[in-house]
Amino acid sequence: MELSFTLPESVTTWRLLALAHDREMNAGTIEAEAVASKSVMVQPNMPRFVREGDNATVVTRLLNTTDNTVTGVARMELIDAESQKVIETQSRNFSIAANATSEVAFGFTAREGMLICRITAAGKGFSDGEQHYLPVLTDKELVTNTHPFTQTGPGTYSVDIQQLAGKG
Repeated sequence: MELSFTLPESVTTWRLLALAHDREMNAGTIEAEAVASKSVMVQPNMPRFVREGDNATVVTRLLNTTDNTVTGVARMELIDAESQKVIETQSRNFSIAANATSEVAFGFTAREGMLICRITAAGKGFSDGEQHYLPVLTDKELVTNTHPFTQTGPGTYSVDIQQLAGKG
């Protein structure tokens, strides 16, 4: 018996339980497991955001799930989200031992606006990639300072406002 189906992009394990019967009430069951994975997978560790002028680094894990050493090229593209134009491209060669993990790092200086960060890895017989939005906050963004405190009983608690304003 053969069963064919399409799995979503996510790497995960699927469990199949099936029960069949005929008109004479003969019954049978089957249990199987399908693992969705690629031979080489890309897992970037993206920052939530960066500020204009930041020297940022995106470190990406490369996973080799095969029994052979693989080599290839990892590439990062920074794309302007509004115009869809590629504003920066970087490439790194990699080699990953069998059933091992490696990493590549891409550094860049953050520019104004919303970015799309696309990271791919490709070699002989494999390719994978991920794409994420990367907000770039202005360097003129106000920062709010806070001073938490708890007043559990009667009395007076003084807060030095000069410290909160960054002048103390």
